[in-house]
This record gives sequence, C-alpha cells and structure tokens, in this order.
Amino acid sequence: AHAALPATRADLGRLRADVRRLEACVDDGKSGTDPDLSFHSAIARASQNKYRLQLVVYLHREIRDALDIARRNSARSPGVPAKVHAEHEAVLRAIVDGDAPAASQAMRNHLTSAAERLGLVLQAPRRQRHDRGGRPTERRTDTPG
Repeated sequence: AHAALPATRADLGRLRADVRRLEACVDDGKSGTDPDLSFHSAIARASQNKYRLQLVVYLHREIRDALDIARRNSARSPGVPAKVHAEHEAVLRAIVDGDAPAASQAMRNHLTSAAERLGLVLQAPRRQRHDRGGRPTERRTDTPG
C-alpha cells in the first residue's frame, strides 16, 4: 500500500517479475514460497521505508518454513493457488496504478485471506478516539466508570 506512490520503474519491474514467477508456480503446481517472499519484500523496498523493509525481511526469516508448508498445502487444494495469485495481482495492479487506497485494501484482503488459510484469528485494530475538532484524545484510566 505504501509502495503505490513512490514505486519506481525498477520497483514495478521487480514486482511484475515476482508475479510472473508466482503464476508459473501456480501453473506448475509448485509452492511459490520464494517468489511470494520476494514479492512482499519488493513491496516493502518500493515503499522507500528502510524500517518497513527491515521488518518484512525479519518476518520472512521467522515465517518462511510455515509459509512454505502452507503454500504446499494450498497447492493441493483446487482453486486456492489461483485465488492467492489473484490476490497478488490485485495488489500489483493497484501499485502500478499508483492507487494507494486500492493497494492498501488489496493488501489487507490478501493478508486477511492468508491468515484465514492458516487458521489464524486476527483482531481488528483499536480505533483511537477523537474530540469534536478531530484531534486524537488520550484515554483516561484514572477515572471511575
């Protein structure tokens, strides 16, 4: 999502190449773990935020084996690899179009679907309260009631 606006031609080229590699894996019945991780890393790199990239690289090291098992299992389920590929294509399309809100929504849909495929339960983020002027307010924990 954050990659939609600052993405360079080189970034878009990497993203397109990763999606083509993912498509080849779907066609060949392979897991596609490496191009999947590469795609998400390329998005983080395109965001031009070094901290986001460091976080993504770290997370990939931590979840690589689980992701590989999940992708291998998904490859055996009719229709699932094509659905996952369509999710990646939706993210790519929004980034190519420079549409940050669409990219954000496409990535949110992809990550939510991935969590469901893994049997994970995600909690909705807590919304911050705002005053009538639209300014964030702090929650008071020292008052009763």
